[in-house]
Amino acid sequence: MTQEATLQVKEPVPLERIDLDLRQLRPKNEPWKRARELDSRKTAEFIEPDKVYELLNNLKNPRDKALFCLLYLTASRIEEVVRYRKRLWCKKKVLLIKSGRMPKKAWIQDYKKQKGNFALEPGITKRDIKVIEKENRKIAIVRLRNLKNKQKDENTKIIPITLDNEINNMFFKHIQDYIYTLEDYEELFPFQNRNAEIIISAVGWNPHFIRKVRLTHLVRLYNFSDQELRIYAGWTDTRPSKYYVKLKWEDLLKKL
Repeated sequence: MTQEATLQVKEPVPLERIDLDLRQLRPKNEPWKRARELDSRKTAEFIEPDKVYELLNNLKNPRDKALFCLLYLTASRIEEVVRYRKRLWCKKKVLLIKSGRMPKKAWIQDYKKQKGNFALEPGITKRDIKVIEKENRKIAIVRLRNLKNKQKDENTKIIPITLDNEINNMFFKHIQDYIYTLEDYEELFPFQNRNAEIIISAVGWNPHFIRKVRLTHLVRLYNFSDQELRIYAGWTDTRPSKYYVKLKWEDLLKKL
């Protein structure tokens, strides 16, 4: 072997650096920034259902009111109610930078490289909402797709809403008034999540925050267990409850 035959070593490609502190530079009215501001103040633990209902005064369109009420009653993800464009993205390795912390390597989705084709799935239709009588109780049954659940047999979920409850009935009446003139196969909300976020922003909230408020109410007012909450929210397990449910120390007294 001659001296010219040297071993060539490839230099490592530098990782893309992502500054997490730049998230603070997003516009104030950006929906997810608004949700983080609400979370930081922990407003969910102070809002009672009647106060949530009063927010409907900020929505003039019956469709918009129905959207807000359905999101609240079902505690659903926005993509489970409106049209959903399922996309698969490639992943890339990056270096996360945040002031006061050591840089951290992580794999994130690369939104510049799509993997495969995608299709636009329709939103919830009138036939997905039914009112039945069961055990002498009037109940609304809402069928939704269940996103982000890793169990293959739980890709759909059924949410029961008891209408003998006054506050539930008040919310559901707005849904009934809106879908009354629709055909059975007609979509309730024929648009995607970005338009839905703009609609909900009229009350100063974000769809994700509505979900947090409702799940907190299910625990505080209806004494839902972790497993019951898992089924209602469509989670794979109960771990997300610590991020969604906001309780006060007074709530513990009910269990003592």
